[in-house]
Amino acid sequence: MRQNSDLYSIYSGAEDQLGDVVARQFGPSAEGVAFDVYFVAHGRDHNVSEDEVRTAWDHAFGRIGVDYSWRQIS
Repeated sequence: MRQNSDLYSIYSGAEDQLGDVVARQFGPSAEGVAFDVYFVAHGRDHNVSEDEVRTAWDHAFGRIGVDYSWRQIS
């Protein structure tokens, strides 16, 4: 799932809404799953920093109580 898609766009300034989307998409079935989040740095992020993106995912996964690893692709 991307942080900029039909489901959710971090660029709209609604970082906290990602948690709602993640909860709807994965819900209780995410329990015990280790997720990988890949951040692709491509220089066209509309003034949204990597830190803001990571914080949004931190909060989203924290809401459903799962762990994830953060990976960056350059």
